Amino acid sequence: MICSVRSLFFVIRFFLGALSLSSAGGFSIRSFFALVASVSFPFALFLFFSFCRSLIHSLFFFAVFPRFRSCFFLCAFLLTLVIPGSLPLFDVGVFPFDEFPWRYSMPVVLLTPALIRDAQCPPGKTKVDYYDVHLKSFLVEVRPGGKSFYLRYRDAHGTLKQKKLGDASVLSLAEARKLATKLKAQIQINGHDPVQTQRTVRSIPTFETLVREHVLPYVQQHKRSWTSDRSHLEHHLLPAFGKLHLDTVKSPAIMAWIKEKEAAGYAPATLNRMLGLLSWIYKQGAAWGIPGCDHNPAQAVPLFRVNNHREVFLTEGQIAKLMQALDDSPNRELRPFVALSILLGTRKNELVRAEWSDVDLERKLFRVPPERSKNGKERLIPLSQTALAILAGLPRNSTWLLPNPQTGKPYVSFYHAWDTARNQAGVPQCRWHDLRHTAASLMASQGVSLYTIGKVLGHAQAKTTQRYAHLTDEALRQAMETVSAASGL
Repeated sequence: MICSVRSLFFVIRFFLGALSLSSAGGFSIRSFFALVASVSFPFALFLFFSFCRSLIHSLFFFAVFPRFRSCFFLCAFLLTLVIPGSLPLFDVGVFPFDEFPWRYSMPVVLLTPALIRDAQCPPGKTKVDYYDVHLKSFLVEVRPGGKSFYLRYRDAHGTLKQKKLGDASVLSLAEARKLATKLKAQIQINGHDPVQTQRTVRSIPTFETLVREHVLPYVQQHKRSWTSDRSHLEHHLLPAFGKLHLDTVKSPAIMAWIKEKEAAGYAPATLNRMLGLLSWIYKQGAAWGIPGCDHNPAQAVPLFRVNNHREVFLTEGQIAKLMQALDDSPNRELRPFVALSILLGTRKNELVRAEWSDVDLERKLFRVPPERSKNGKERLIPLSQTALAILAGLPRNSTWLLPNPQTGKPYVSFYHAWDTARNQAGVPQCRWHDLRHTAASLMASQGVSLYTIGKVLGHAQAKTTQRYAHLTDEALRQAMETVSAASGL
């Protein structure tokens, strides 16, 4: 009786499997052998358990404990139902069990153009997937609204993912199968993850988004030249590249843009600063991990050769004419600005934003704090008697050393007053920074060493001070001429 029940069980199992394959829409030789394997494997298990039972019975186990006989048979019966669907033999491909419709509850069929054309989503379901019997993990998804080709795969971490290959109304079956085969090869050989690649591309921001959300907040906190950077971005870089995604900004487009700016009359040094800013944005974006910044298109664009190095040193006569023009200027704060710039050798911003707390009258020192120094180091400049006299004549009605009387805050710009004064003095080529060069030239002409000049000016590198070497040589030559004259030889 038990044998009859067992035989009936296997017959029913085989019949249900064949019926499932038939309802899936296809019946291949590979699926047939998989079905035979699924039936014969449990039957072999039954034989194994029967042998074990006979062995134990021979040891008088069941004779002593007869109730265990029925329990043993029941456990063997249940294991034959559970083990075939979970054994790793079927997962590694010993048996093609992954094609079984009852394993995935999805049809495994021979995909043909006719089948795809006629396939319909069953009523009451949102979709149905048809797996190709020849190309594993390649499927067509049928929905009420359309049909699409997909490829299922596992990434490097073992996560199951599904990549859409295209719409069935656009891609033919042959094209989709060819694309699926190519992607499977890339996944297995190179570890390529097409889904993650697509997500990364879609997450790449535009150039304007990167600038607004990351670059501008960063430069305002960490760069002294952030106002200049913002001006270049607002007026030049954002209008040209703001709407483009970071990975779509290409080197030829940058070179064409630079040629337009050059034709518009922009100086080579200005164009180099724009290119440098663009390249820095991509480098900083890569450091922040922003998608699309891994390739820097600005690096392939060559910089212009700049030969605009000018050395303008005002002579004593030119300084006197400039002071006379400043006395006639309606801007009364401009004269002490110019005079202190020459006497201290400071940069413009170091003096414009100076406070009275930076002046030590007892020690006769002017302090340039690290946040205003170009090299980020504090600098102490000795105050001469002339500088002390100018400071003594300044009003102390503000924390700022030379505030704008109209706003009470540091000057933003006094270009027009300065431009008028230098033209009246006959030195229109003199820039504000040339006042700093003038201070260095006056020290060098009096025999002050280059080391001392560099310390006063706050040069981080000695080679920066070398530009004044010829002036110190001239001072030494004059000293030796004095010795020659005094010797009477």
